[in-house]
Amino acid sequence: MLLRDFRGVDEAEVAFAPSGVTIVHGPNEVGKSSIAEALDVLIRHPDSSRRDDIRAVKPVHRDAGPFVEADIQCGPFRFTYSKRWLRQPCTELTIRAPAARQATGREAHDAVMAMLREHADLDLFRALWLRQGGSLDVLAPGARGSLGAALDAAASAGSAAGDDADVLIAAIEGERAQWYTETGLEKAVLTSLRARVETAEEAHERAAGALAGLAGCVDDLGRLRRELSALDAVEPARRKAVTDLEEAVGHARAASAAAREARLLSDAQAARSGQAQSALAARREAIARIGHDATQAAAVRDEAERARAHGAGDLQRRDAAQTALDAAAAALASAQDAFEQTDRDDLHLRDVLDRDQLGERLGRVRAADRLIADGESFLAGCVVDDALMRRIDAAAEERAVERGRREAAAVPVRVVAEATVQMEFDGSTWHLDPGDETAVAAPAGSEIRLPGIARVLVGPPVAHPDDPAVPDDAEQVLMALLGQAGVADEADGVGAARALLRRRGEEETRLRAARATRAVDLRDLTPDEMDDKIARADERIALYVATRGDSPAIPGERDTAKAVRAAAEERLGRAREGADRARESLDVAKAAMLDAERDAAGRTERLAVIDERIAAAGADLEAVRAGSPDDVLESEALRAAVEDLEADVTAARAEADAAGTDVDSLAERLANAADAVRRLTEDRGQARIAIARLEAAIDRDGDLGLADRVGEASNAVSDARHDLAVGQRRADTARYLHEVMTRHRDEAHRAYVAPYRAEVERLARGVFPPGTSVEVAHEDLAIITRTSDGRTVPLRDLSGGAREQLGVIGRLAAACIAAGPTGEAQGVPVIIDDALGFTDASRLEGMGAALAAAGERTQVIVLTCAPERYAAVGTAATVRMDPRG
Repeated sequence: MLLRDFRGVDEAEVAFAPSGVTIVHGPNEVGKSSIAEALDVLIRHPDSSRRDDIRAVKPVHRDAGPFVEADIQCGPFRFTYSKRWLRQPCTELTIRAPAARQATGREAHDAVMAMLREHADLDLFRALWLRQGGSLDVLAPGARGSLGAALDAAASAGSAAGDDADVLIAAIEGERAQWYTETGLEKAVLTSLRARVETAEEAHERAAGALAGLAGCVDDLGRLRRELSALDAVEPARRKAVTDLEEAVGHARAASAAAREARLLSDAQAARSGQAQSALAARREAIARIGHDATQAAAVRDEAERARAHGAGDLQRRDAAQTALDAAAAALASAQDAFEQTDRDDLHLRDVLDRDQLGERLGRVRAADRLIADGESFLAGCVVDDALMRRIDAAAEERAVERGRREAAAVPVRVVAEATVQMEFDGSTWHLDPGDETAVAAPAGSEIRLPGIARVLVGPPVAHPDDPAVPDDAEQVLMALLGQAGVADEADGVGAARALLRRRGEEETRLRAARATRAVDLRDLTPDEMDDKIARADERIALYVATRGDSPAIPGERDTAKAVRAAAEERLGRAREGADRARESLDVAKAAMLDAERDAAGRTERLAVIDERIAAAGADLEAVRAGSPDDVLESEALRAAVEDLEADVTAARAEADAAGTDVDSLAERLANAADAVRRLTEDRGQARIAIARLEAAIDRDGDLGLADRVGEASNAVSDARHDLAVGQRRADTARYLHEVMTRHRDEAHRAYVAPYRAEVERLARGVFPPGTSVEVAHEDLAIITRTSDGRTVPLRDLSGGAREQLGVIGRLAAACIAAGPTGEAQGVPVIIDDALGFTDASRLEGMGAALAAAGERTQVIVLTCAPERYAAVGTAATVRMDPRG
């Protein structure tokens, strides 16, 4: 596959294995994701397209049209297909098998689409493409197209009638769609048939109503003529009744007027009698009031005397309460002074405690400073760190390896003495007598000495093809590193270096702890500030001791000072309570004395008012008696009462005469009789008008043919009801067939679950624990749950890594089933763009086995910037994309 001027790719060419797994890897932004996108736009869009997804792949750094070329195998066809868009667009097709042919332009595009539609499932291809940054959720491929056919065959449910069943379901769905929406609601065609029935029934009801109305008009005309004759017959009697009632009302009103006049005279005489009685009652009341005021004045004088006596006792109680309050105030002042002294002592002792604690903190800070200085001094002189130790360990290991090689290359030497001789080798000495024999392993390049006799030189070392250096190099490197570390190659120079590294770690730990301790104790202070605070505290403490006085003594401990302060506070509280009680007693005594004084003053004022009122009332009484003595007032009241009685008798007789005739009742009857005559006249006029209108309506409607209109409306109702019944039967039939066929189709889909689930579980066998199973939805083949180790977990609750693994496995399973058992069916490649980022190392091996197993039946293309994730795919072909092309 060749890309040129495609997004940020200037030019890149990648060859995929025709089957199995191909891993395309390289750094970010090298164009790996563009490969899958380029294949998609190559298939879908003609070279004339200027859609947004075509414009999106145009390079931004040059004015060029994106170009894609791919070698494709589809069924029996093998061809090379290329396109360029936007600038100098072109399409070229070269078919190599089964018969050679070339095409260009739209003809080439249509030919490729025809081959792909016949031998490939493009919808499944896009569904199995796992895009970079796409959803981690499991694929829900559905059960249509090539996957559905493969599942059908795997479930042994396929038949030649499959296509016919799809045609039948499509026809049923089309018929149902004429009458119902997707959600089962009726469409306008049914509602319009019902509306037509309702309209016809309403027209029939109007025509029948009009015909019934005409018959009613004839009946109403006869009834109104009879009512008019009856009204004409009663009119003279009603008018005579009005005349008779008018005369009776006149006589009754005259008698009522005479009775009212007699009653007015009686009321005037009653008013005069009342005035006389009121004057007599007022005279008697004034005499009685003067007597009552005199009695009340005597009682007030007695109460005033008793109040003055009680006030003297209140004064004594007030003085006693004042004395008690003065004593309580003195006790309170003493308790307050004692409490304040204990409070000052407590503050002093707290100042002493703060100074001591600050001194302890300063001591810890200075100790930490010493530890920090020692640790930093050691670390400054210690050059051994983890990196140097790793180099020393490596050099020691290399030295040991080289020594082992030298020992392995040693030459076995047997020495047999023919005379007494001494032998020296490798720092050891042997004394041999004639006939003695010894054997040593002499490394190449070593020397065996027979002093005074001979030196036996073992041949030079033979170079080993795997030796990285001569034997002395490792020794020199190790000695140099040990010298750098500051240790000699003694019995255990490496151990000494490792001891220095351990001490370095210990010193770093102590240094961190000392710094932490110093920071905790310093907080927001410096050592100099702490010294200054301690000095100021010493000054305050010395000043307080010097100025306080010796009695009472300062408590020795803070707890004792707190106890003394609490006791003083308790005494202060009791003194305050005593003072409050004494103050309350004084307030009560003062209030009582004031109440007594106010009571006495009030009684005195009241007595003065009563005396003044008695004097004024006596003067008024003497004045009125001078003009009208008491006996004269009584005789005038008696005479007025007699005249009032006589006037009342006269008025009663007149009212009795008028009571025989009820004026209001007669007036009401007269008004009613007049209203009856008026209503009779109105009823006669309305009857005549109604008769005229009915006669006109009968003349008008009698010629409209209402009976014929009723018949026509009845026929229209019958036709509309018949059409509705036919349409409803068709709709019900379509809905019933749709429900039956959908149910059977769902049952067929359920049969797809078993082979798809078995394939998913087969590929997942090496990823998840043994016995892991999945639940698959029959509607769309989506994985719903995973059961592992006896626990069933919904897919949405699994970790991101588990969902990602099932997402890849689901796509591989779908591709394997579509490809068939031998991989020769209508299969499509699986494209995985940078997945398994959430998968841990233990499961990457299982995912590698799953990819390899899927690659035996379908083509798998992996695009990744982390090829180590797919190192476990044993049969994979790898392609590296280099940024430099």
